[in-house]
Amino acid sequence: MSYPTSQVFGWINDPTQGPDAFFDGNNGPDGGSPYMWGHVFWDASGGINYFGCEVADVNAQLDQAVATGDDALYVKAAEEYAKTGCYYNLSYNKDWVLAQKWLTGVAASHNIGANELDFSKLGLEE
Repeated sequence: MSYPTSQVFGWINDPTQGPDAFFDGNNGPDGGSPYMWGHVFWDASGGINYFGCEVADVNAQLDQAVATGDDALYVKAAEEYAKTGCYYNLSYNKDWVLAQKWLTGVAASHNIGANELDFSKLGLEE
């Protein structure tokens, strides 16, 4: 079953209207920073925290991690949030992009996710 985006983002207002489980094929936010992932998916104020799951310690760890740049805090936040069962990463789909043969630098531009490229590293074959 598929859901329109407006419906998915509306579940936070009434989680009983959402499914028991939701699989999202998107590979995440449009940024490579671990804060983008943590804040967007796990923070109570995050835009893709579809069911409004909240762990106060995780919110605090994310805030501290972004202020200090401490990667260990991002890992700790992820481990704490994983215990909720509210978000589970089933696969790491970083390595696929379909592109025309004349587009160069595709492999080097893979720094964000499965369907995003760093355009500054792309070029055109001459």
